Amino acid sequence: MKTVLFRQILIMNSKARISSLLIVSACLLATVPAHAGEWFFGGKLAYFETDVPNIDDPDNAGLMLGYDWDVKYGSLGVEGDFTTTFEDGAVGTEKVELDTLGLYGVYRTRGPGTGNIGPYLKLKAGAAYTDLTVGNTATDDTSFSGGIGLGLNMALVSFELEYTVIADDIDMINLMLRF
Repeated sequence: MKTVLFRQILIMNSKARISSLLIVSACLLATVPAHAGEWFFGGKLAYFETDVPNIDDPDNAGLMLGYDWDVKYGSLGVEGDFTTTFEDGAVGTEKVELDTLGLYGVYRTRGPGTGNIGPYLKLKAGAAYTDLTVGNTATDDTSFSGGIGLGLNMALVSFELEYTVIADDIDMINLMLRF
């Protein structure tokens, strides 16, 4: 009974956090100038760190798609990503898989494009859905997610190294190649 009640409180808090985040994101995007932005896509390799004792965490690969608007001091954007396990983790003899799906509002200190070659800082906040499977037991959750990263704009691509808190007990370090 306690577990069910606690889970309901967590779900309500997650929904409230996600709703608040969507409202804040909409307000931020409303302040973006009305000029055209830029679509981008990319691939990522992700390493997870979970708070499960004695676990060998899974490794993931994924895709991302986003849209950036240049602003006076960088760029604001929306970014969605999906990762799936390509190398299973393990807890004892049980295999561990983790799939993620995220939607974020993103700020980069340097806008994309050939005129903006160089390093930049990335900040993001949004919502992430996780589907964790250990053996035959699967659990899923949606929660607030946020991250910070460093990037390097090149002439045609950008590289980003990022740390993201996916959920209370799941962190992700990923390397992304952005076109």
